[in-house]
Amino acid sequence: MLVGLSRKSMLGTLTGRAAAERVYGSVALAVIAVLAGARIVRAHDVAATLDALKVPRAVGNEAPGTVAGE
Repeated sequence: MLVGLSRKSMLGTLTGRAAAERVYGSVALAVIAVLAGARIVRAHDVAATLDALKVPRAVGNEAPGTVAGE
């Protein structure tokens, strides 16, 4: 499954933030998507997304697949 949720307008609706200010929401959605089975994540903020995806793996809640960029 591929997801592309980075900086989407729904995050603006949820947070009230402009597209450039939706980093945290985008990262949260990426983590949720991977934990739910997404295998590919399209992201604007690659470093932040990779860091966030490494955390569940490190604490034993490994999501399916591999985190690219390691």
